[in-house]
Amino acid sequence: MSIPMRGSAFHSVTLFIGFGRCEAGLVSVDDAFFGTDSVTLDTDTGLEWLDLLPSTNCSFNQVATNTCKAGGFAGWRHATEPEIRTFWTNAGLVDISSTRDATDLNAVLAVQSLVGTNWLVVDLLQNSSGYYDDGGPGGLVGRAQVTHWFFPSETTEDIVPDNSSPDFIASTNGSWLVRTASVPESTTSVLLIGALMSLTAPSRRTKAD
Repeated sequence: MSIPMRGSAFHSVTLFIGFGRCEAGLVSVDDAFFGTDSVTLDTDTGLEWLDLLPSTNCSFNQVATNTCKAGGFAGWRHATEPEIRTFWTNAGLVDISSTRDATDLNAVLAVQSLVGTNWLVVDLLQNSSGYYDDGGPGGLVGRAQVTHWFFPSETTEDIVPDNSSPDFIASTNGSWLVRTASVPESTTSVLLIGALMSLTAPSRRTKAD
């Protein structure tokens, strides 16, 4: 596996990661509000994932009501637990567990390369942590994180429902945010032109005969 390289356009960098039983396309794309390479498109699910850093220092409710970061979260929503598990699995995780081991080391590094890290403790760990919609009636929200422990080099992966107050603000937590991807206008134009060419090609050959 190679760690994803971030591109600056939808069609310029496409990464297909193969991990035995799983192969998915993860594409780094731009966002008009949050900038270059701030979004990861999962071509397997059609969902776009916003990096964690833009929502760090914002509570779950602030993001949900779009009252943080000057309204940049319009159109985004908190991911559900199944969506997070699918995203992590498509990035190569095979053993989502809070037990420290090296099974998913490369996959966790890939996820952190894609969505960023929002907590670093020198000589100890780097963490990618965010709130998610656990759908529970308990009044609390879920928190999911992937952690790279430095010595020894191991990882943990946690998805914990009913974990935090929806109004809690932390410098080490963002939000796992998704939206349904739309086909870029340029891509749509290319597909349309290709379709028109395929339709007109046989008639030209007939006339030539």
